[in-house]
Amino acid sequence: ARQSPVKNPYEVKILNYKKDETPFWVKVSGNPVMDPRGNVTHQVEIMNDITARKIAELELIRTREEALQLSTAKEMFFSVMSHEIRTPLNSILGITQMLLDDAPRTDQSQMLNLLKFAGENLRTLINDILDLTKMETGNLTLETTPVDLEELSGQTMRSLRAKAEENDTTLILAAPGLQHVLADPVRLYQILMNLVGNSIKFTRNGTVTLALDLLRETSDSVLVHFR
Repeated sequence: ARQSPVKNPYEVKILNYKKDETPFWVKVSGNPVMDPRGNVTHQVEIMNDITARKIAELELIRTREEALQLSTAKEMFFSVMSHEIRTPLNSILGITQMLLDDAPRTDQSQMLNLLKFAGENLRTLINDILDLTKMETGNLTLETTPVDLEELSGQTMRSLRAKAEENDTTLILAAPGLQHVLADPVRLYQILMNLVGNSIKFTRNGTVTLALDLLRETSDSVLVHFR
């Protein structure tokens, strides 16, 4: 049986090989020419060498596949790492609580509560260690829980007291009246630890002040300036 000629314009991409077996890609754009009766009399074809474009497309596909493999490996690494860190941390928190229940002195109780505070924040961060992946996919959601900003800031400053003493740095907290708000305490703690910690790092024989200013308050929100 004879195949009827194509009567519509077409476009195909063909992989060819030179005599030395070097591959090259060609895009063929065909346009049939017909007589008044609608019969195809001949074809007009334009052939373009698209080897460079095709190589770029294949490289893009390969790069995407490698990125997917890297993302999978990263998720597995985070999962294993978070598990390995969480196990000893739970032991630390458990022993801290046992010491708190054993009627420690006032100064010891303050240090143990500080250790417990830092450990619980670290545990929460470990539980959220896949946040990076969530951010990449746009699925990160901030927590909205009651927070005592004055207490959170005070605990943060107390956590950094030893580091400040090494640099002969004085720490001052100014957070009057900012107690009950809805926010994400863990991420606030992260930010404050990073900023105040860097301030202490580059301040020797000086003073680092963390100040919280209430700029605006409405019936459903507050705007607080941290400096």
